[in-house]
Amino acid sequence: MNPTTIIIISVVIICFMFIVTLVFLICCVFQFRRRNKHRYRDSDPEMVRRKSNLRRVRHDFDFTNYDEDTYASFQSKLLSKFNQIKLEPKLRRKSSTKPCMSIDSTLMLYSNPVATGQYGIIYKGQFSDPSDPDGETRTVTVKTVSDSASIEVVTEFIEDARSLISFNHNHVLSALGIATNDNTPFVFFPWMEYGDLRTYVREQHKHLSQRMLLEFCEHVLFGMTFLASQKFIHGDIAARNCVVGADGAVRVSDVGLSRDFFSEEYCNSPVTHKLIPVRWMAVECLNEDGCFSEKSDVWSFGVLTWELMTFGETPFAELDHETVKNYVINNGRLTKPADTPSEIYDLMKVCWYTHPQDRPVFHELGNRLRLVMNGISRFPALKNRAEKYRYW
Repeated sequence: MNPTTIIIISVVIICFMFIVTLVFLICCVFQFRRRNKHRYRDSDPEMVRRKSNLRRVRHDFDFTNYDEDTYASFQSKLLSKFNQIKLEPKLRRKSSTKPCMSIDSTLMLYSNPVATGQYGIIYKGQFSDPSDPDGETRTVTVKTVSDSASIEVVTEFIEDARSLISFNHNHVLSALGIATNDNTPFVFFPWMEYGDLRTYVREQHKHLSQRMLLEFCEHVLFGMTFLASQKFIHGDIAARNCVVGADGAVRVSDVGLSRDFFSEEYCNSPVTHKLIPVRWMAVECLNEDGCFSEKSDVWSFGVLTWELMTFGETPFAELDHETVKNYVINNGRLTKPADTPSEIYDLMKVCWYTHPQDRPVFHELGNRLRLVMNGISRFPALKNRAEKYRYW
């Protein structure tokens, strides 16, 4: 082998070793920066708090000894569990970016409605609270009715809005106020980023675990426990009448325009001539139209739980309203949703006892739900329609 060949081979080997060393150093630097990033995140108190809350099996809240002060001391911990849920951008309700219509000096509406029904219209808007010393504006949901709405519809719309306006609770959506323009009422609420709960679970089912669905049930229980303590009867507990905020918290809302936007889920009562949600109504309400109580709300909560466990399916979807009524009166009940543990279905069934006095009240349901959630880790994995769901 001549000297020239040896030199060429040596140069090639040196170049190869230099390239390998350079690649190795680049990988080391990348890995170092990546570890530093995670180390920073893990040392950040907010990130540590979020991770701790996500891993926590249960929080310490006693439904039996419920009071508002105790609730207020821990509700922020409950809501923080949802700070890291990844939500699909398409679920964010769209509207134009600039207000175009002034209702009064405090309320402005964006130009395009978020939703429209036969007589109901929902806008996104901006509300300036005159009592706020900082003069800051907040984003609001504004509900109103069209010019074609009858006097009866307008009256019912205002009564529904006023029903929850006096309550202040993190899991109850209360109206901030009512404004009028040319004799048209505009009711405004805090803006709920992801809309109604039924649509949310239908469109987000690939990102929701069974534990998260039970957390939503618990949010509703918090709201209903509070309302029951105020002697308030809701009368239409359903996923469509709950809303999901940007913080992941579910709030019980008024019936509002549900009869318009979800008209297929209501039928006309031959007694009161009002639209009623037969598929969610307790047996005593079907027998005696309008016989609502806390225990009939408990029945409806059981149906809401069934809705969530089926990712927003309609109860008794294969039956018409009259058949549902007769079926329930004759002791027919919703069947166990696929892949739902028996402990969860048992929770639903106690809500559907024929005699109201046999059903639990809301704080008792909360204690029972906690027992179910404490054992969630031993439940089998759900079978997704296309894939397995994630668990916390």
